[in-house]
Amino acid sequence: MATSLPPTAPQRRWRNWIGVGFIVLSFALYAAFFGVPFLPLPNATKVVLAAGVVIGGEVSFVVGGLFVGTQVVRRYRRYLNPRNWFRRAVPPTTPAEAGLPSPD
Repeated sequence: MATSLPPTAPQRRWRNWIGVGFIVLSFALYAAFFGVPFLPLPNATKVVLAAGVVIGGEVSFVVGGLFVGTQVVRRYRRYLNPRNWFRRAVPPTTPAEAGLPSPD
């Protein structure tokens, strides 16, 4: 039986870069979605192409997430969620939430 060893640092680095590349590709595919209606193609072809671009963007994001890890994907999704763009941070209400020692 072969034992699986954890990846070395250079392997992890390459895996992270490949994952980031897939995530960037997913954003490029989503951006291309907005250009599909302006292509000189029949409408049926535009619909199929638009659906393919969206599906490709999702698949690319998931594959990139598998390479970089779920914590990185959660962080980027939180940053890129439009509902969070203008939300103010909730100030801490207790000293414990602020990371201060209790007055006792």
